[in-house]
Amino acid sequence: IVLLSRPHPPEVTGFLCLQAFLDGILEHPQREAFLQQYQLLVYPLLNPDGVDMGHWRHGAGGIDGNRDWAKYRQPEARQVSSSIVALTKESESRVVLGMDFHSTYRDVYYTHQDEVQPPTALPGFKDAWLQAIEDGIGGDFLINEDPEMIGKPTTMSWFRTQFGAEGITYEIGDGTDREFVRRKGLVSANALIEVLLK
Repeated sequence: IVLLSRPHPPEVTGFLCLQAFLDGILEHPQREAFLQQYQLLVYPLLNPDGVDMGHWRHGAGGIDGNRDWAKYRQPEARQVSSSIVALTKESESRVVLGMDFHSTYRDVYYTHQDEVQPPTALPGFKDAWLQAIEDGIGGDFLINEDPEMIGKPTTMSWFRTQFGAEGITYEIGDGTDREFVRRKGLVSANALIEVLLK
């Protein structure tokens, strides 16, 4: 399972959600059983140059870091993708899920449409996970999912085309209440473990 964050420098709420997500995994009572079955690769800051320079969506090379995952024009996409492939081969494993934590004007989960090929390595996971998040948050909370076809050179599509893995872009609203960002991250991690260990 690969977790990424902050290819776009100002997307802080996505990064905060990733932190809470990791806390949720580490605090989960079934953490040991989960980590015996799944390895985690975490890349929390994909665009350090862009953050340091105060850029909006690009790094030092002037290219959007989440639109370079088929062209590899920038060192960040080349190095991280190469690292994921190398670590997967070295551990004789395969990537089954890749999530990229972002921020935008609203909370939304970008996923792939069900008919996208190749088929996902985790059939049924996406729907079960999103439903478990909705149930875990409760109240009047409803999942906002926006499924799309493969086409953009994003991490989400890269995971699917490279590994047949489930790819999800996890967007948190820029103005989402910080306590809710944390709660959503914790609930999402709990849902991940519960669904994958069934």
